[in-house]
Amino acid sequence: MLGAGWLKSDLGITYAFNSDGQNSTIAYNWVHECYAFGGGAGIYLDNNTKNYIVHHNVIWSTMTGWKFYGFGLNTAQINNRFSNNTPDNTLSRIFIGTSGWTNCNFTNNILQRTVIDSSPSQVIVENNYEDSINSPQFNDPDAGDYRLQSGSPCIDQGKAISPYTDGYSGSAPDQGAYENGDTGWTAGAPSVKKIWAAPHPTGALSRRGWKPATTINGSWSMMAFDGRLDTRWETYSAFPASGPRSFYLNMQTPQTFNGIVLYSTARPDQNLQSYEIYVSTDGNVYGPAIASGTGSGPVLAIGFATQTARYIKIVNPNAGVGPMR
Repeated sequence: MLGAGWLKSDLGITYAFNSDGQNSTIAYNWVHECYAFGGGAGIYLDNNTKNYIVHHNVIWSTMTGWKFYGFGLNTAQINNRFSNNTPDNTLSRIFIGTSGWTNCNFTNNILQRTVIDSSPSQVIVENNYEDSINSPQFNDPDAGDYRLQSGSPCIDQGKAISPYTDGYSGSAPDQGAYENGDTGWTAGAPSVKKIWAAPHPTGALSRRGWKPATTINGSWSMMAFDGRLDTRWETYSAFPASGPRSFYLNMQTPQTFNGIVLYSTARPDQNLQSYEIYVSTDGNVYGPAIASGTGSGPVLAIGFATQTARYIKIVNPNAGVGPMR
């Protein structure tokens, strides 16, 4: 299931509102590419939904904004069960515990943002992987392979929930949508053109876990490296600008690299026309620029001598010379 949200926001690729699912099951789906700019989710159970079973789904590349983007969940939620799902690298936490949550549970999910459960009597939250820094160790998430590597911290950390985890190997079911050692299930059309994905050439660094360190329009800053050509980050500052504009990137650990490619494909008329590139090991001290120059067109490839650093700063040094997008 893919490709929703071209014309509307506040939606889900799979969506239910004010309905009784009567134990309807949403399972074994690849849910991805929601284009809704103002708010979109992978699986969205909106207000007053009840009696849905959501298990063994993989959700990725859902738009950032003001809602929960693996799952969209509004009150009231009654008798809804979420188990063994993998919503990958979504930006928002899931807040549970407001009024109207009754007899729901979140179990065995790989959630890379925290579940906040303030009402345990209403919602069972157990055996989930919740860690935004350490990797669940997927096989190759950049290529859409969310099976677990043999050293994953999610192996044997789930809870048996019959019949949904029947046939597991090891001492307990694994967390997430795939059981380690299985060949894995498949879903969807056999061939789909991923129009959202920026090219990921051999040797390119994975962007998983990276964080923006910018304070300018920070709520949208992760769009600068979310792997999608249809999204972007921008300052939204007045033009012409009153001074230099910068974007800071924290790669979490030192990385070795010798180039950066910037895409303004979503708005090819708003490419970065002037730039300086700086790197740092601690995020405080930056040396002289490792590259500078001008660009034109929607793809700007910047090469430089091999660097090892954790932080990158991209600066548009000239006020009024092109946007910082």
